[in-house]
Amino acid sequence: MSLPPFVSEAPGYFVYRPLGYRDVPLAIDAMVGTLDRVRDLGATHFLADIRGLVDLPAMTTMERIELGERGAKSGAGKVRVAFLSDERLLHPDRIAGVVAINRGLKLGIFTNEVEALEWLIGPEAIRPVLETERLSLRWLTRNDAEFIQELVNQPSWLRNIGERNVHSPEDAIGYIEKGPRASYAKHGFGLWCVTRRSDGERLGMCGLLKRDHLDHPDIGFAYLERFQGQRYGTEAALATMAYARATLGVPRVLAVVDPANAGSISILTKVGMTYLGPIQMPGDGAPIALYGPPA
Repeated sequence: MSLPPFVSEAPGYFVYRPLGYRDVPLAIDAMVGTLDRVRDLGATHFLADIRGLVDLPAMTTMERIELGERGAKSGAGKVRVAFLSDERLLHPDRIAGVVAINRGLKLGIFTNEVEALEWLIGPEAIRPVLETERLSLRWLTRNDAEFIQELVNQPSWLRNIGERNVHSPEDAIGYIEKGPRASYAKHGFGLWCVTRRSDGERLGMCGLLKRDHLDHPDIGFAYLERFQGQRYGTEAALATMAYARATLGVPRVLAVVDPANAGSISILTKVGMTYLGPIQMPGDGAPIALYGPPA
């Protein structure tokens, strides 16, 4: 049986990310119908992310009750459901959720995906982001602590990016939680783990950051030295730039880089960026280079 529209499968759960519905009855029918379909496919854990329904009107009380009742009838006792929405679409009293839970559905309601997946699967839930011919990019989890500790202490990282005081697995978990995972929760993006599709080997990180002192997100990346020189960096960066435009709707992506980091600058030029001038980063000594799309 094929997957329903807007549904993908991740390790241990199914994900529903609808786009474009403007009519509430249609949206309810689609949500409940999709839950029916994935249940029949054997789903036991289901993430319903309706944040892409940007034009969906707020539901009336009766519509919320209907959604709760129909959702419970479809999944009660069979599927654990994490419901992810913008706050504007959620009633302060979570009416639909109360109805569904009272009728036996294992349901959690969330406004950020980090919390939703931790409730649904646990802190090690795999959250895929994108794939290329050779690579998969996904969220970092605590299971990546050993990899992160190695990455941020290799000579090329220390030379081009700097000391991050990550010298134990506990330090690495703190780096992951306070950096990338905090960014996923706040912005919906961050630095992602780059793995090789053929064997799952962790190669490096690539993704987007949002810094207070820059007007636009910037791309960042770093790779274990034993995997450098194989064009993984360019492949992941090109895919990240495309994802930023097509999926996140980011109109402009910047980059900041040490002027002496020839390898990273080569990747930036290959993804269409050009040197815009020097920039002073907070807490840094000398200015570094700002790159971005040509003016």
